[in-house]
Amino acid sequence: MTYLRQGAQTGSVTNIGFLMPCHSTPFYSHLHANIPMWFLSCEPPLLASGLNTHYWEAGEFEQRPNEFVHAMFANTSTSTHREKPSHLVLYDAMVVRVQKTLNEVGYVEDVRFFNTHFNGDERRRGDVVVYRYSNPLVQ
Repeated sequence: MTYLRQGAQTGSVTNIGFLMPCHSTPFYSHLHANIPMWFLSCEPPLLASGLNTHYWEAGEFEQRPNEFVHAMFANTSTSTHREKPSHLVLYDAMVVRVQKTLNEVGYVEDVRFFNTHFNGDERRRGDVVVYRYSNPLVQ
């Protein structure tokens, strides 16, 4: 987060999207900058009876990451649509599944940081990888 915080202070990081499992980042508490940020939704259903049909954005990304990224940045008004942030953050475990798609929509790997030696959650394995939007001509 230090890298992103410093980038926000210099203006090279203008908004951030986190393509990570729920509760993976300290978000504003470490960034200390007033820039737009978002993360994949993962709020629980209001009633236990809705558990089987409830939509989790984080779950959809995990199951279909390439389709999710294309839908998220498509020029349509879908429920997952978002403006392209200057930077995306994800774990290395997901990079191998979605790297080509990120490149197709205009992102290049910017920097990676050591995460942990041990992690019981496969989705959080490997480095934390930051992608930078580099091609405004890509739609």
